[in-house]
Amino acid sequence: MAVIIPEEAELRSRILAHLASRPGNPYVGAVWSGYLAGLLEWGVIDGNVHSRLSDLLPMAGESETLDVMLGPDYVDAHPELRTGARPEQRRPVRIVPTSA
Repeated sequence: MAVIIPEEAELRSRILAHLASRPGNPYVGAVWSGYLAGLLEWGVIDGNVHSRLSDLLPMAGESETLDVMLGPDYVDAHPELRTGARPEQRRPVRIVPTSA
């Protein structure tokens, strides 16, 4: 079975098309946020690609995505992760997966 790995340009195009087809729908951002988190966790995309693509999304689901990726206890101990700010206002946070 062939595995097709999406490139950043393809993901960007798909995200923008989905957002345009469902304007104002808060679930679109949440779904893509979770999808991008999975791609990051499995090493399909790197942190820079994740950040650039996440900046396209509305803020819905951001805290929940961090909870899934880092664990709610970690996120609660680092309130700077839950800024609620727009991308250009956020303090850079580097998410580095740990090996299990």
